[in-house]
Amino acid sequence: MPSNTARKIDPHDDHAFDTLLQYTMVCADAVRPLLKSATIQSYKRFLNMMYHYTFDSERKCLHAAEQTDSPELRDYFLHMAKEERGHYLLAEKDLEGFGESVDKTTRPDAVKEFDDFWYGLGKKDPNEFTGALLVFEGIADQVGEEVVNLIARLDLNKKQSRWLRVHVEADHSHGAEAVAICKRYYMNNPTAMHDAAAEASRRWSEVFTTAFQD
Repeated sequence: MPSNTARKIDPHDDHAFDTLLQYTMVCADAVRPLLKSATIQSYKRFLNMMYHYTFDSERKCLHAAEQTDSPELRDYFLHMAKEERGHYLLAEKDLEGFGESVDKTTRPDAVKEFDDFWYGLGKKDPNEFTGALLVFEGIADQVGEEVVNLIARLDLNKKQSRWLRVHVEADHSHGAEAVAICKRYYMNNPTAMHDAAAEASRRWSEVFTTAFQD
């Protein structure tokens, strides 16, 4: 497992980029057993968390677009903002499929900390945003089988599982796009990309493990 300790990355190290990709695997390993053991009740708590987690996703990407002078990176972040638009509504609708509603009065601490992390990125280098997105957008491909099995095991209908289904499908292309943009900008500042990916892995795992816990 890659270390979360800040360090100087040699951009000419052929294995360094492969190490970057491992942060996604760390997140997948953290959530995989939770998907396998989830109950209806823990799944509904997950949906409530996902409402809050994705409520600000479009604005987060717009913020990233504002922090770069690169037209290519700006276009990528604007593209991701459009892709993330309204995802929180899927979680809300899924809960309504159980006859329940989102708790909008309480924003989970894990989400607050995640948001603070995101809005602190980009001050050193926009590669921090790309490193973080590489982690978030690649996880679905790693746990797709577990998600499919969860939907079947809990007998979730389409009106109760839209958030999961959309992310498993959409994040396949998103993951490939994130890898491509990271490869394109990696040499600019690999250290910034690695450090942000390491912290993103920790923050994402905290949100998702908290979501399934009692």
